[in-house]
Amino acid sequence: MINIANFKVLKGYEHWKKVFMEEEFVKMRKEAGVKILAKGFDKQNERVYVVQDMASMEVIQNAMAKNQEKIKEAGVDMSTMQMIPLQD
Repeated sequence: MINIANFKVLKGYEHWKKVFMEEEFVKMRKEAGVKILAKGFDKQNERVYVVQDMASMEVIQNAMAKNQEKIKEAGVDMSTMQMIPLQD
């Protein structure tokens, strides 16, 4: 399934991107079976967008629950998190 996540970052997009691309984060996504199709920053809305391919929403929810500290380190404002699962 394809999911579009969007959120605001507290430490800036470049910081988020640096942490997001660290080996530890890449390994976590690979182990969870999450493939990143696209990512980027919308300056007008000040939001990061990540398009992901995964088996189910539960996969990403479990991965996020297990990695709260790393997500916090990346500067993700979880109060702004939106997940949009796309159906074909």
